[in-house]
Amino acid sequence: MEITSEKPDVRFNATGFLGITLSELRDFLIKNYLYKCYIGEIVLSNLKVTKILGLNTIDSPIPGKLTVNHDLENNCYRISEVILFISVVYEGEHYEISTRREYEFVREQYMYKLHISGVSEAAINTTELFELIDRESIKSSSFRNNVAAFNLLQNSEDTKVLLENLEIVKPKNTNLSNLFIPNSKKIQLNRFIYAVKNYKNDKLNLRYLLSGVPGTGKTDIINAIVNEIRGNATVLLAQGGSLPIKEIVEFCSMFEPCILIIDDIDFLIGERDKNYDNRTLGAFLQLLDGFLPSNIFLLASTNDKKLVDLAASRPGRFDLILDVSEIEAKNYLDLVKRETDIQEILKFFDDNVIESLKSKKVTGAFIVSLIKQLNSHLLMNGELSFDEFNEYLDTTHKGFYSNNSDNIIHAVGF
Repeated sequence: MEITSEKPDVRFNATGFLGITLSELRDFLIKNYLYKCYIGEIVLSNLKVTKILGLNTIDSPIPGKLTVNHDLENNCYRISEVILFISVVYEGEHYEISTRREYEFVREQYMYKLHISGVSEAAINTTELFELIDRESIKSSSFRNNVAAFNLLQNSEDTKVLLENLEIVKPKNTNLSNLFIPNSKKIQLNRFIYAVKNYKNDKLNLRYLLSGVPGTGKTDIINAIVNEIRGNATVLLAQGGSLPIKEIVEFCSMFEPCILIIDDIDFLIGERDKNYDNRTLGAFLQLLDGFLPSNIFLLASTNDKKLVDLAASRPGRFDLILDVSEIEAKNYLDLVKRETDIQEILKFFDDNVIESLKSKKVTGAFIVSLIKQLNSHLLMNGELSFDEFNEYLDTTHKGFYSNNSDNIIHAVGF
């Protein structure tokens, strides 16, 4: 008898045979884990993989050697064959595992099937074997307690869109201590960090929305939080837009805890009358209404909280909406010194220049960009004059804060 399930919620089967339907993600993690056991990268005392063979199609019924691509960036193995035959010894008994991918026309999607058969006389612990493999495949995943970014590079209807666009990344090296934000805001952000680090004991997840105009440091805050909790949680970074919400949440639900970070969430769940994909909005609202697994923290950002649908931002769906304002003028010079220690640059930021920046009400992002331009000039020319400094200051400010009203450009294709 075959047991199938959309989730790996399986029951003991005394016949020594188990069948289950997996998600693409779990199928990938399990095959990757078993292959690592086969090549000796992972060693368990009670489980040994003795052989793995593969088929590309059912039309070529002769199993052969696998075609494996080692993804060095993500430290995982991608197997080309759609059907695998895996021989294992578990607790001294012999089992055969087969995995396959097949297209179901009724559902219009690929399904991922796994079967375990007991071969030796006492090989009846198929459920126990599956639970071990499933648990260990998640624990040993290169994504666990790491930072992964989802970058949509192709059509979101592609059945492999999530896996093919996931990559492990290293966030910008920053922390809350060197961010120029009010202490009252830091207290709230530290509370989020504390909840992540203590999730194992407290089982409390939080959902924050950061709201502020461009350049106020929302991305720096996110990077700082990610750096503070690294090693304590799995982090998935996503950009608002046409996101496969169901698949993303499924990925996050495997890791405890997991932080789902959605930058520019207004592109995902903007106002209803301006939203072109209300299915995405509906799916997201449903998740926030109790369907989001308890192990998932949510950290999102928006340039304007008015752009986020009122139903999505009402109390109960987000625990806290934190307004992020422009850097205070008293911190301008500290930010300059944080960004550079080059005296050829620092000497220009005298009281007059700081007062000028105050009068212009520039953002922290403006100062960071200005320092970057000045540093680039120094690297190329070896020196920077006062006139050149003022020119960079004026040009950078006009670029960010002026408009084209005096010289309207009629561009095609931009």
